[in-house]
Amino acid sequence: MFLLHRAGNLTSATALWVMAGTSILGLAPVWFWMEPLKFKWDSIKAASRRHWSFSRWLGAAALLQWTSGNLFVIAAPIYYGAAAAGVLKASQNLMGATHVWFQGLDNVVPVETARRLREGGTHAMLSYTRSILLKWGGMTLLFAIVMAAAPGFWLRLVYGPGMAQYGYVLRLYALLYVMIFLGGPLRAGLQALEFTVPIFWSYLAMTAFAVSFAGPMAKWLGLGGTMLGLLGSQVLFQGIVGAALLLRSRRVARQSSLILQAPVVAE
Repeated sequence: MFLLHRAGNLTSATALWVMAGTSILGLAPVWFWMEPLKFKWDSIKAASRRHWSFSRWLGAAALLQWTSGNLFVIAAPIYYGAAAAGVLKASQNLMGATHVWFQGLDNVVPVETARRLREGGTHAMLSYTRSILLKWGGMTLLFAIVMAAAPGFWLRLVYGPGMAQYGYVLRLYALLYVMIFLGGPLRAGLQALEFTVPIFWSYLAMTAFAVSFAGPMAKWLGLGGTMLGLLGSQVLFQGIVGAALLLRSRRVARQSSLILQAPVVAE
């Protein structure tokens, strides 16, 4: 992409072709290292039935995910024009560097959380969740502090002097991304416990909040109101998902303890 940019040939289309080509190159070694696949219909049916019991809530949550936050982003340009959308997108792009480890963790954390639960129970699972929150959450917080410490400088550097006045938007976006990070490990814990109903309810609560307040907050408080609305949505999500994870983990731990303490009756 750098070479295409230097040559003046970097467009949205060529960028997508570069991304597709490099993805294919990354996929090629898998064909040499992957074990042979075997398909057994009975196993597929059993796994599908179990997956459906909890994944149906994730499907419904995915439909609500778009409305849960984007309504705030859509409301701002309605009242303040396309420039408002540009300011929000510019700030989001600067925080977008965090997506590198966000997406990497999405590929690792759910699987590892489930493995820790299977091998060590809820205590091991929660311990792993805490370690992810501390290590990678700390990295996200550090990046957010760098952005928030001099937001006008970063906006001016990347987008020109006209954007420097919107540093407060980037500062709020930095806080928003720290909160967004928290949701990943918490969701992974609920998925490992196969208890995904709270994820659906959290997105439903966020959607109801957005429908109720996206317009008024943008109209009366401007871009700051839009950002406060996004932050409020995340407070709802993290509160519901975090509480559900703790309560469910305690319940599972109690049930496991009762099973272990049950007397064994000799035949």
